[in-house]
Amino acid sequence: MAAEKEVPEVQPAAEEFWERLTDGEFCVQACDDCGERVFPPRKYCIECYSENWHYEPVSGEGSVYGYTVIHRASSKEYDTPVVSAIVELAEGPRVMGRVDCDPDEIETGAAVALDPSNLSDSDVRLTFQLA
Repeated sequence: MAAEKEVPEVQPAAEEFWERLTDGEFCVQACDDCGERVFPPRKYCIECYSENWHYEPVSGEGSVYGYTVIHRASSKEYDTPVVSAIVELAEGPRVMGRVDCDPDEIETGAAVALDPSNLSDSDVRLTFQLA
């Protein structure tokens, strides 16, 4: 049984991100001045330092950039093993999330897609499935 995780307290620049995520929509910031897509949310663009940006929905599709398999849980409420990965989204940014798969099936470069079915006010973990 996976433990529920509450939405954390956030900076003002990230409030809309978390609201949309709990509604099942995964977005990244897109700079209005240079077009850079940014994750995680922040006050300014990491490329040109502009504060002019908007949230843009993304597909949630990408590939595994790197991963680790966690065999010992930090709490008895969490199931193990857990595959924790950095996913390079098709739209560019890299995000960290969990890949729900057998650890023997994961490999760098594997195609994955976000599973939005678990996104809610009580669970905001990004969980991917092998595509």
